[in-house]
Amino acid sequence: MKQWHNERSSLSLSLDGEWDFALAGQSGRITVPGTWEAQGYDRRADGPAVYRRSVVAPAEWQGMRVQLQFDAVSYHIEARVNGVPVGEHRGLWTAFAFDVTEALRFGQENVIELTVYKPGERFPMREVLAGFLPDVCIPFGGLWQSARLSAFPGPAISEMWLLPDAETGRVHLEAMLHNAAGLDVEVCLFDSENKQVGFWRGAAEDGHLRAGLTVDAPRRWSPDAPVVYWVEVQLRSGE
Repeated sequence: MKQWHNERSSLSLSLDGEWDFALAGQSGRITVPGTWEAQGYDRRADGPAVYRRSVVAPAEWQGMRVQLQFDAVSYHIEARVNGVPVGEHRGLWTAFAFDVTEALRFGQENVIELTVYKPGERFPMREVLAGFLPDVCIPFGGLWQSARLSAFPGPAISEMWLLPDAETGRVHLEAMLHNAAGLDVEVCLFDSENKQVGFWRGAAEDGHLRAGLTVDAPRRWSPDAPVVYWVEVQLRSGE
């Protein structure tokens, strides 16, 4: 599933740092984020690599939805929490998450175990969208970007998608909304100088945000003038 986001009210517990690790007869500790090849483990083995660590889920998270979030893993991962399968994912580059709410023991230690394969014999390199990597290097494996547990006591946003039209200045935005019934959505568009140049407000009715904004006299990006616009989406009380 996609990662949820709420910068103002989500709670997060980093899983970066040392994990127990085993691969191809080797075992020891490994640091996340990082590839196993860069940390002295078998460069030729494609898996299974097993990551394991314990973490206490805060008691105050009881009643919230909790995700196990990864910013990128190479390439295939299967995850268990306290022995319960919580999901699997394939992909070198994309962020993803598993809902682990039902598997967690709040206020107690929880064991997270991950089985990871990199591109190789089981997942052939030419079939895994590895880009140019097969031409320049041996494929890398592991949790090469950050990981965390994130809890959401209220609404959240995921899967935000933007389509700008430089000719008309029109910006189309879509996103998924979670636990947002009865709320309004505000979308603000800012230029590189943090000046608001577009605004949209509407009701979060069906869990799917669709918004359209227009920028007057849009400025095009170029190497000499690297203009960047940015968008902020907020969920607010409808009152």
